[in-house]
This record gives sequence, structure tokens and C-alpha cells, in this order.
Amino acid sequence: MTYRASDNSIHQYIGTYGARDSAISYTYVGPTIQGQWKGNDVSIDSTPKGISIDYNGKSSQYSWDNVVQFGTIAIVLMNDGEAEWTIGLNENFQSHSNDPKPPSGEITLYRASMDYVKPVRLSFVE
Repeated sequence: MTYRASDNSIHQYIGTYGARDSAISYTYVGPTIQGQWKGNDVSIDSTPKGISIDYNGKSSQYSWDNVVQFGTIAIVLMNDGEAEWTIGLNENFQSHSNDPKPPSGEITLYRASMDYVKPVRLSFVE
């Protein structure tokens, strides 16, 4: 859900429930998606320093201090206290966190806006 707060800033709230893959432990989305992802006119690079997004030729950088986790499936990227992007793990996403294989499946990127926004699906680049 995207909404305007009392100070007129844009916020996003991601409702999550349950666990992924019957996992009992909590996992963090940012480290789980480490690497490069590509979709239509979009690329995401998740590194130990943070996340960068290139969208239609425009680049944005987010340190981990500006990433808000929602459950085990989504993160919101913030700039000056305002939501700019949400990254969600798709149902087919597999982290492979306990083996050397890179993640598989897809993630989805949503731009924070009060207007209709078409989500962008991205795949891991090997």
C-alpha cells in the first residue's frame, strides 16, 4: 500500500505473513538478493554496501541504513524519509543461501508513487 503521511511524504507498507519455503528462521531480503538483476529498462545491483537501481537511464543509490525490511519478502528503499522503491521476492524466488549457487527465480520492483505504477519483473544475471 502506498500512501501520503501527514507531512505529505510518500510511504509504502507491505503486508506480509507466513514464512517462505516452510523456513523457521528469519531471512533478510537485501543479502538474499546480492548480485545483479535485470528487467525491461531496469537493473538492480545489491552489494554489501547497499543497493543501486538504474531505471530508464537514471541511477539511484541506497545504503543499508535507507532500507526498511517487511517480513521475509520485501524491502522499501528510502530517501530523506520518503519511500522511493519496493523490491519484493516473487513466489518462484529461491535464495540458495546454504549453498554456493546464485539466487534463482525473479524479484519485482515497484516505484513508490500515488499514480498507477506498472511493476517490473527482474531476473538474476549470472
